[in-house]
Amino acid sequence: SSSSSSSSSNESNVRSLAGIFVPINDQNGAGADAFQTVGAGNHWSMMLVVLSSIAQEDAFRVSQILHFDSHGRCNSSAADAVSARVLRVISLGNSNTESHDKVSVTQCLTPQQSNGYDCGIFALGSAEALSDVSLWSGPDIVVADMEASLQELVTVNGGSGFAKALRQRIANDIRALATGEQ
Repeated sequence: SSSSSSSSSNESNVRSLAGIFVPINDQNGAGADAFQTVGAGNHWSMMLVVLSSIAQEDAFRVSQILHFDSHGRCNSSAADAVSARVLRVISLGNSNTESHDKVSVTQCLTPQQSNGYDCGIFALGSAEALSDVSLWSGPDIVVADMEASLQELVTVNGGSGFAKALRQRIANDIRALATGEQ
């Protein structure tokens, strides 16, 4: 895992930040024919593509790509393959493509699952923790703050019982939506 408290975009003229959450499955890095087999993927993780809009420019650029994997670096090659595709798609609608080529995936410190089946829950928990508005208030994303937010979510929600607690909360939310309660 690599982590740093600084990032590649330190311009003081950043107008805004946005993020794209991309669920990663170990089948994501495969060719199109691999998707013909239902259930072929075995592991889920979460990738966050951070976009910054620069003042005096109409374009935005990818400033960081962060990968959060609850099973070591199990999905790192899939994250690399998907990030290359995401960068290609973003560059199609953007005239400023030179900065996109320099962005690589940062493997972030992530709380680890203790079994072989909670990866999807950890991926959802990652998206929830990384959506915290306070993490997006500065001119740039600080990886260490993202990692700390995810660790705090896991700790506050039961530590080793995090996955069970999140599954229960999701089930309760689904029941409330189904019955019209909110």
